[in-house]
Amino acid sequence: MLSPAGVFAFPQGGAVPPSGQAEIRFPNPDGIEVHFAQLEGGGQVGDLWEAARVANVQPRTILQWVRRRKIEPLLTGQDSMVFHLPTIEQASMVGPGRPKKNAA
Repeated sequence: MLSPAGVFAFPQGGAVPPSGQAEIRFPNPDGIEVHFAQLEGGGQVGDLWEAARVANVQPRTILQWVRRRKIEPLLTGQDSMVFHLPTIEQASMVGPGRPKKNAA
């Protein structure tokens, strides 16, 4: 049986990657900063479809970016992910391709 916490989203940012994994190229800001930005004006977090709309790509591209560790979800739940939209927009400014090909 799932605990009540297993039903809700868990924060992902700020974690140290396990050994052998690359770091996230476009990490999320601190959760407290995102929280207060949401309280002030909102519009900084969104689901997969909103992230795709901001980046002007298909939702499967956002999922591919997550797999390739270009971006990370701000929160994950059982069925969905929540993304920091300004970070997604910043990541979309980089040219297409795998991260190793576009490494600066």
